[in-house]
Amino acid sequence: MDDVVMQALKRHLATAETLDVSRYQFVNMEAVRSAAGALWPEVRARVFLASRSIIERRIAEDDLIVQCATGFLVIYKATTGNLADQTTARIRADLERFFLGERFADLLRVHATSETLTPAEFEAALAEAGLESGAPPPPAPAPAPRTSHPGLLQSLDYYAAWDVRKEAVASYFVRPVVTETENGPHLGEASLSATLSRPEDRLAFDQAVLARACASLKTLLRAGTRCALIVPAGYSAMSNARLRAGYVTALAHLPREVKKLIWVRLVGAPGDTPASVIAETGRTLLAYTGQLFLDADICSVTLERQMQSDAHWLGARLPDKLTEAARQDVERFLALAKRTGRPVYFDGVHDWERLRYASRTPARLLVGAAIGRHESPPAPFRLTRNALLARAA
Repeated sequence: MDDVVMQALKRHLATAETLDVSRYQFVNMEAVRSAAGALWPEVRARVFLASRSIIERRIAEDDLIVQCATGFLVIYKATTGNLADQTTARIRADLERFFLGERFADLLRVHATSETLTPAEFEAALAEAGLESGAPPPPAPAPAPRTSHPGLLQSLDYYAAWDVRKEAVASYFVRPVVTETENGPHLGEASLSATLSRPEDRLAFDQAVLARACASLKTLLRAGTRCALIVPAGYSAMSNARLRAGYVTALAHLPREVKKLIWVRLVGAPGDTPASVIAETGRTLLAYTGQLFLDADICSVTLERQMQSDAHWLGARLPDKLTEAARQDVERFLALAKRTGRPVYFDGVHDWERLRYASRTPARLLVGAAIGRHESPPAPFRLTRNALLARAA
């Protein structure tokens, strides 16, 4: 058990008369082990990593999670009674829904109970859960693969994501600043994908971006405030199950307060990508991120593939020139996105013309230089429509 969790648990046991506890036991693990064969260690690690992330999203920050040999114990600090029962039921349903789409893990079922125990009863439950015999520790974070472009990433810019409805900025799109090229310090997604043509190189680059963004977020948290950072993840790496495992392992090992505020934006998926691959990629990432953003081409004639990803947001980059044909593309994209029921974001709001135009559309988030670019993420701030458009006057 993690030393920090153990110390917090000992303090809680010393003062609490009773504990509200949920037990989650994975049923049918031997069948999964048999079906997975040599892949069992990888499958088991993915099951526990994803399950912990799913549980963390449903419970309070100071609740405790204890990993056991065949599942988890969750100790609630404030949740009791019917609310604890309801939370337990929701988590069980979330876990089984996730397992149904996972190869081999689709054989798993989850037995979940919620009960109030005395400290002595809890210690007995802890022993029964297999902790004394040593539940296997979580796997170490996967090392970043070597890249043939080690010096490409120089720093990060943070582009304010203006929430049109709330008239505020509380999240930022993370954009890498690269070594100077003929295209300048910012490579568009097409240029970046061409430069990092090997999926292994793209994974290493995205992991470096993730690490730097997390460092910035930790600095903000230490200052007593917080925001959400939306980090890009290239489709060429994320669509490969082996490489994706390295990225989600890095996400899973983030501190809990950081993990909740790191959101993933899947970029660079070709228009003819099979819907099943987008669905699998998105579903796996969803287990490790609070929000999933999915880029599409503004000229898309259908968003059926993106619909199957279960992404929270759909978005696109605005055309460089707002010709009549380009405006028609935007209107068609908005109509297609409306059918999906998902909110829309527009990137590329880099001048006043596009700001004025985009602010009149149903898009929920607008991102670009006209909204604001920062070298480090500021605290959330209010930004009214009138104040923003006055800058464009």
